[in-house]
Amino acid sequence: MKLRTLLAFCTALIAVQCYGQTASGIPRLEKQGTATQLIVDGQPFLALAGELGNNTATSLENMQPIWPKLVSGNLNCALGGDIVGADGTG
Repeated sequence: MKLRTLLAFCTALIAVQCYGQTASGIPRLEKQGTATQLIVDGQPFLALAGELGNNTATSLENMQPIWPKLVSGNLNCALGGDIVGADGTG
């Protein structure tokens, strides 16, 4: 898989997680000439995303200093890791 296609696919996954299903359907990748665009609500979507550290989202206390940083960055997406319980379930 070409790196550009892989990046577009990852962006689409992030947008689906952040934006959810919309009135015009699930976000999709659309070919526009030589470029591939992520389309959300019928419009091109630019993901301004941040990624949390592995253990950041494990508690509200850990997230307290993070919220202002997410807001100040004008992000429209934030990617967090899966939280796995002590018994190994998520």
